[in-house]
Amino acid sequence: MESLGQRLKTARKKAGLTQTQLAERIGVTQNAIQKIEAGGETKHIIALASVLGINPACYKQVME
Repeated sequence: MESLGQRLKTARKKAGLTQTQLAERIGVTQNAIQKIEAGGETKHIIALASVLGINPACYKQVME
């Protein structure tokens, strides 16, 4: 099964966004996006998922 970070990275790429562009949209650094995609941080997951169009019902599922 794909990790949360991998799912977010795939969604970001599908949206045609760079890590920097996504970071600007949610008000974090590019480094924060890199850490999230690597699986090291979950602090901004809901904001990321919202920007990337991931269904809110999936938040709990992907964070487990």
